Amino acid sequence: CHDLDHPGFNNTYQVNARTDLAVRYNDISPLENHHCAVAFQIFSQPDCNIFSTFDPESFKQIRQGTITLILATDMARHGEILDSFKQKVDNFDYTDEEHSTCLKMVLIKCCDISNEVRPMEVAEPWVDCLLEEYFMQSDREKAEGLPVAPFMDREKVTKPTAQIGFIKFVLIPMFETVMKVSVQDNGDEGQSNGGATGTPFPTGFHCSSPKKVGRSHRRRSHRAARVQGESREVFGNCKIAVARTRSHTHI
Repeated sequence: CHDLDHPGFNNTYQVNARTDLAVRYNDISPLENHHCAVAFQIFSQPDCNIFSTFDPESFKQIRQGTITLILATDMARHGEILDSFKQKVDNFDYTDEEHSTCLKMVLIKCCDISNEVRPMEVAEPWVDCLLEEYFMQSDREKAEGLPVAPFMDREKVTKPTAQIGFIKFVLIPMFETVMKVSVQDNGDEGQSNGGATGTPFPTGFHCSSPKKVGRSHRRRSHRAARVQGESREVFGNCKIAVARTRSHTHI
């Protein structure tokens, strides 16, 4: 639902054209805020409320997490989020809530721009659709006397140059940064290493005995273990995706 009810015109247009969405959200990620709002409006309907059996605290956490991740897909925040993640990768700790949240933000961003790491026969038709959306926006901006981004101008952009620039300066740097967070198991001792230099998890990471660890620590440990497991496949796919993308673009 991170692009739910997308109107086909990006945040820059929303702000410059002073649309209802830009006014409603004070020019701050108007589209992403709208996607969140529409999603939870749908969830609030009795026949669509997939969270109806959740207790209030669990729902609060899910809602906050959803909002955080959807807002992270605003490309205006790309540099901010990636820089924050880079500061954590060398000593990444899955049990640290801030580290875990930052990783999830980067992973949803990887998903958001993942079209270019798919096989060419899958990716190229979507690139054509995206460029047509860009051209429609730039045509309207010209008609309304608004600023036009060069990468959206049908008179200036070509598909090869647009794709190579995006892949080289946005996609590959982010995927390669994600790949620096390693996930390794060290047997039954319950220790794992994360980060380029390896940050040890505490002994008893997988322990579930209340006699050995407190309830809150166990919850964090189980959550971290789940994130670890899900991340293994993602990191493997990142390596494959970067290699495939480099071969397609000769970067």
